[in-house]
Amino acid sequence: MRSLTKYIHIGYPKTLSTTLQRSYFDAHPDLFHLGIGCGSNIGYRNADIHKMVEPYLTTCRDAKYQEVYPSLKKALEQALSEAEHLGFKASGISNEMLAFSPPDHIDSSAKATRLKQLFGEETRIIIIIREQFSLLKSLYKEFVRQGISQTWVDFLRYLFMFQDRSFLYDLLYDRTYARYAEFFGPEHILIFPIEEYLTPTGTLIPDLNGVYLHEKINSFLGVRNISIQLNHHNPSLSDVQTEQKRLMNVKYPHDFGRDLFTAPFVHRLQPYLQGDIGLDIGDDAYKDVRIKRHSLEQCQEEPTNPVVDFSIPLDLKHQLENLFAASNQSLDRLTKVWLTGYSM
Repeated sequence: MRSLTKYIHIGYPKTLSTTLQRSYFDAHPDLFHLGIGCGSNIGYRNADIHKMVEPYLTTCRDAKYQEVYPSLKKALEQALSEAEHLGFKASGISNEMLAFSPPDHIDSSAKATRLKQLFGEETRIIIIIREQFSLLKSLYKEFVRQGISQTWVDFLRYLFMFQDRSFLYDLLYDRTYARYAEFFGPEHILIFPIEEYLTPTGTLIPDLNGVYLHEKINSFLGVRNISIQLNHHNPSLSDVQTEQKRLMNVKYPHDFGRDLFTAPFVHRLQPYLQGDIGLDIGDDAYKDVRIKRHSLEQCQEEPTNPVVDFSIPLDLKHQLENLFAASNQSLDRLTKVWLTGYSM
C-alpha cells in the first residue's frame, strides 16, 4: 500500500492560488508537486500531467475523456510512484479552475468525479474560499484581463440571469464542500476562508494566532513545518487598469472576448495539441498572449483615466445576497466555517 499522501488543491481562484502554487507547493522539500506552478505560473511536472489537467480534467467532453482515461491514469500512477521512490511525503496537483467552471469548461461536479477516478477517495482536498462579493470583484478583474468587455453590472446580470449555465452556483460553497466530502470523506477535506490570512487591504497576514498559512496546510498534509516565504505572483489589476483594459478588449479582442467557436488560453494547450492530436500551430498559439500584453502595456495608472464602477443595482444585489447567505449558513452547519464579516 502506498504511504505517499496525495493532495488536490482545487482553488478557489483569487485566494492566493498562484502564490501557493509557486511559493509553497513547488517549494516545499517534502512535496513532489505535479503542477500547476512548477517553475512558472502555468508549469506542470511533465507534458502528460499537463494534458491530464488541461484539457482533460477541465474542458474535455466525456466521449474523448473516456478514450484517454487509461493513459491519464497510467501517467498519474507513474508520477506518484516516482514521488514515492524519491522519498517525498506527498504529491498532487493544484489548479483553481477545478473549483469552478467558466465558459468552455465542463461542469464542476464532473471535474470532481474525474478527480476521484484518477486519484482515489483517500486523497486530501484543499478548498480555500472567499466572501462571494469580494471574490466576484476579483474574478471580474481577472476576466477583463483575459478578454471580456462587459461592464461589471452586465457581468453580474449574466451570472444571475443565466445561472443555469454560468458559474454562479460554483460559489455556493456548501455544495462544493458536500460534493467533495461525499467523494473523499469529510476527514480528508481542509476548507477555510482566505480572509483569515488577509488584511482589509488584501495583503497577507504573516500568521493567525501564531499559525502561518503554509503551516495550516503542512499540518493537513503531514509534512514538515519549515520557513517558507509566500510571494505574490499574480497581482490584480487596479480599478483604473481594469476599466482601461475593458475598453481595450473592445478594440483588441482575445481569449474570453473572442467569438463563441474559439477557445481561450490556446498557448496552455500545446502539449495536447502537439502530443495527442498531432497539430502544431507554431507561433499562432501565442497570438492572444501578444494581444493581451499589448493592451495591458497601454493601461496607464493616470488619475484622469476612468475607473471601473463596482456599484450593484439594489434588486440584483439583494438577490445575490439571499443566494449566498443561504449557502454560507448551510456551510456553517456542515463545517463550522463562517464567512460573516467578510463582505465587499
